[in-house]
Amino acid sequence: MDNRIASYRTTDTLTMSQVDLIIKVYDGTIAQFATAISAYEKYDIANAIDHMDKARQALTHLYTTLDFEQGGDVAKNLGELYVFMINQTNLAAATGNREFIEKNVELMRNLREGWAGIRDSQPPAAQSAQPTTGLSTTA
Repeated sequence: MDNRIASYRTTDTLTMSQVDLIIKVYDGTIAQFATAISAYEKYDIANAIDHMDKARQALTHLYTTLDFEQGGDVAKNLGELYVFMINQTNLAAATGNREFIEKNVELMRNLREGWAGIRDSQPPAAQSAQPTTGLSTTA
């Protein structure tokens, strides 16, 4: 059963548009932050740190897949936001201050909303194509 689920997830991911993949990473990052907040509330520091690390890895992935040449100012601005959020994540992990995490969640939700708006404004045929987003598809 686990192999079938893994196969489905792989197929699902491989057939997604680039924008949908970005949204999926955002959703996962937001979920990791939410789980970290919950763990901090329960004083489960080890679990909170684990989820903060997963969120940081996702943010790092988003940053390293930016194509600054093709993406221009949009990629530059996203890069600066990702670096800011990585720093906020580090501060939250070091201090246990939920405000840093909550700010990251707010930023991620706003960015996700923007990507969803881009996706929803495209005609259905274009949604399955690989749009130019300033993100590299090779990393």
